[in-house]
Order: sequence, then C-alpha cells, then structure tokens
Amino acid sequence: MKKAFLIGVFIFFISIATFAQEALFPSSLGFSGAVNATDVNIRKNPNLSSNIIDTVDINEVRILGQTADWYQIKYEDDLAWINSAYVDTQHQDCIPNTFTKAEQIINYGLNFIGTPYVWGGNSLTRGVDCSGFTKEVYDAFGIKISRVSYQQAHDGNDIDKTELKTGDLVFFDTNGSNNGNISHVGIYMNNNKFIHSASTNGVMISNLNSPYYAQNYVKSVRILK
Repeated sequence: MKKAFLIGVFIFFISIATFAQEALFPSSLGFSGAVNATDVNIRKNPNLSSNIIDTVDINEVRILGQTADWYQIKYEDDLAWINSAYVDTQHQDCIPNTFTKAEQIINYGLNFIGTPYVWGGNSLTRGVDCSGFTKEVYDAFGIKISRVSYQQAHDGNDIDKTELKTGDLVFFDTNGSNNGNISHVGIYMNNNKFIHSASTNGVMISNLNSPYYAQNYVKSVRILK
C-alpha cells in the first residue's frame, strides 16, 4: 500500500512537470489573481520592451510564477507575462520564482534579434554594436559595465571556457588573426550558444564552437554574482 502511494505521488509530480514543459496548464494549476485595471498589456517576456501578446481587462488570471515585478500567467493555452502592479493576489508569498537573473537577461536580449549592427550604436532597436548590445542589455537590469569590449573584459571575474554559465560574457579577437586583442563580445546563453551583435547580421545567435568563433575565442568573464 505504501509503495503504491509513493508511486502515485511520483507520477503526480512527473505529470505536473510534463504539463509545465509543454505549456499546457489546466485551470487548477497556479494561484488565483485579479487584474485591477483595464487594457493591461500582457507580454511575451517579463520586460517593457517585449512584444505585446494582447490586452486584458479586470478579470481573474492564473499565476504560475514570478520574477522581479512580473507575474507569469496562463493565457489561453500558452504563457504570458503581466506587470505585478496590475494584479491583486493573496498568494504572493507562495508564487515560485520562474527565471533567474541570467535567464531574464537572455530573454530580454532575444527581443532584439535582427536589430542592425551600427558601429558605436547604442540603440537596441535602431542599431547597436557588440559592446553596445551587451552594455544596454545588462543596463536594463541595473548592472553597469563598461562601454567598450576590451574594457568589459576586465569588469568581472575571469572564468574558464568549461565553466561558462548563462549570462557570462564571451570575448573574441576578430581582427583577422587571434593575437588575444579583444575586439568582439557576446552574452553566453547555453549549449554553446551566445547572443551578440555581429557586423554581418546584427543581433543574432551564434555557436561558440563554430570554426570562426572557436578559432578567435579569447576569454570569458562572469559579471553576475
């Protein structure tokens, strides 16, 4: 009997995890909340620069998670984000944190895929260079780093390439031959992917192990504590 009970509990939690991974949430999951205003924007990611999915009026929502000033909610059969100032709930202390700061930074940066490369540019929407991109993305979360790539390489703690984590900065020498002179920077995502503003295609995702970037890699730095 005890064994059957434990198996049942295990299956229950596996089922919840599966539903969460597939972003299909029955109405019984999450915590109840009430939208306290009209025409409130709900967004794809938890920041004001993220794409607006829709607007909602005064109504009940199901809160699945939170990060900083945002609640992750069930919207139809998908996920969305709403500013927590527009939602009243009695379960604030029970709502789990959804994203780490590093994941928030990456999700924010992804909003600007396709922004053109502009040397010396600082606009995440109109045009930005590599170090302008990393600086502006970090700055959106109150994290101050230098403006130029070779200076950013000294803003944090050096780490080995094998120790890379989401949110770390990766640096390259793209001047024609790798002499260790830093001229390019990006933000590490995971699985050897990093996001950066490249002179060829603007803000994009590249593979750290591709021949070009593997050959020109110089160092990695951890900014986040």
